[in-house]
Amino acid sequence: MSFYLIWRDKYLRGLIKNHVLKDLTIKANLGYLAQNQHDLSLLDLNNFNIFINFDTTTIDSFRQYMKFPYRYLINQLDLSFLVTHHFPQDQILPETIKKLVINFPNDNDYVLDFDLEHTIPKSVTALELFNYRGSLAKQDLPSNLKSLVITNLKGQIERDILPESLTFLDLNHYQHSFLPNSLPSNLTTLNLSPDYALPIEQGVLPLSIKSMNLINNIQVLSNINVPVDKIDKVLLKIENHQELELAKNLKWLTKLEILNELKVDLTENLLPESIKHLTLREYSGPLFVGSLPANLKTLIAPQFNHLLEPNVLPRGLKELWIRSYKKPFNYNVLPESLTLLYTGEYNVSQETNASLHNIKHLTVVENNQSCPFPPSLNTLYLIIHNPTINITKDQIPTSVTSLSLYYQSIGVVELPQNSIKTLILLNPRAPQLGNNLVIPPSVTNLQIRSPFKANFIPNTIRNLKMHYFSTLEAGFIPEGVVNVTISGLTMPGLQINVLPKSAKTVEFLNSKYFEFGSIPENISWLKSDSSIIKSSSFPKTLNTISICGIFYNNKK
Repeated sequence: MSFYLIWRDKYLRGLIKNHVLKDLTIKANLGYLAQNQHDLSLLDLNNFNIFINFDTTTIDSFRQYMKFPYRYLINQLDLSFLVTHHFPQDQILPETIKKLVINFPNDNDYVLDFDLEHTIPKSVTALELFNYRGSLAKQDLPSNLKSLVITNLKGQIERDILPESLTFLDLNHYQHSFLPNSLPSNLTTLNLSPDYALPIEQGVLPLSIKSMNLINNIQVLSNINVPVDKIDKVLLKIENHQELELAKNLKWLTKLEILNELKVDLTENLLPESIKHLTLREYSGPLFVGSLPANLKTLIAPQFNHLLEPNVLPRGLKELWIRSYKKPFNYNVLPESLTLLYTGEYNVSQETNASLHNIKHLTVVENNQSCPFPPSLNTLYLIIHNPTINITKDQIPTSVTSLSLYYQSIGVVELPQNSIKTLILLNPRAPQLGNNLVIPPSVTNLQIRSPFKANFIPNTIRNLKMHYFSTLEAGFIPEGVVNVTISGLTMPGLQINVLPKSAKTVEFLNSKYFEFGSIPENISWLKSDSSIIKSSSFPKTLNTISICGIFYNNKK
């Protein structure tokens, strides 16, 4: 809907007034900005991280932007490499720009002579330079810059180049060592390429660093010694026992991801005790008492399938992701602190199930058991391959408000009548849903990827998402549905009576073959990720059209 309607709507107006609307990017063309300039000017862009973005794809669109009377609304400007290549000399960009994205030609042998110092407004706090193969000077960057992204920077970053205000730095394909005192003292995030292999010497990283992503060579980090809990995340590739010993000495690590298959078993005390979040991407060996750090909160081990013994999992563990695990969970194996479990099978005794009173989210990859689920669940995701498995309403706790069923074949499904609000039905083989499942009247949000008969969806549904349909007829979508999302539509067009009169918004995703003229006049908001459009086919009742993330004005 247009921002005029957003401001008029009581609920959304309250969101804006109470500063809940934040961390938002609005991509729009100049016509949309002109039509909604009054309401957009009411947004607090500066304090709540709201970006109104205009993308100049050609030099003509850049000239139109520079002459646009409401360009003060635009605080994020993207310059394509075509604009950069023909950028007018002595052109001064407005001081209203907070985020600037500059794209340079993707040619390793061509370095564009571009005047960063006189192009970048002093108001810019976020700067992205893609394929920039030049060097940086201190005067090139605004003194209040907070975020800097550069790809393919050829020159080394010298001391005093980066402003002290910088907190986020992303250097993709940077292949130089870091000089002492070359990184700002307020920097919290440093992102490097996976192939970065130069050692980081002692004293190079400022004490403000909280996150480093991505480093996959432990030798790079072996000389670093910073206070515990200072760095949140480092990704490592560990090949042998010697490198595990090096990791053990990094006592400041709190998040660790081991990317490769370890050639040694994780025996007692091999990992740093400071680790709170651990990912073992390819580890398929056993775990023993003492293998895991005592303070661990999250464990992700997708290949693990050894029987878990009591006291192997730390008592304070919150999240356990073991999608290949198909062994029973014996009593006292799962800690009572657990809030999320992602497992291959959920095979527990009544006694164990009753003790899991904190689990809120459960995913079962192969649901071959008929045991009840924890009584504290809010979200349940079942993947079912066995047609003899029936789901009874007594299995599903009344605390479950969101249920997802991914099935190739399924028996009888009985669902609680009054508790489930969101239901997701996903079927890759797509047999038609029959009488073995009835949607409860409590469900208001439905996502479906299975053919179904008319009248299968009840009129209590308000939000409907449909995936990969080749046929849609009148009566498939009932009256009562307000918001419709259709993904992967393969039919040549929509009949005008397919969408009910109650529908107000419609979204097409991954849908190449449909006609916009089929949109009925009750639709006020249309979104599509297809760039093939005919604006003359839009109903006049549409207030706002979003195509490929860009807002367009529909008023003539």
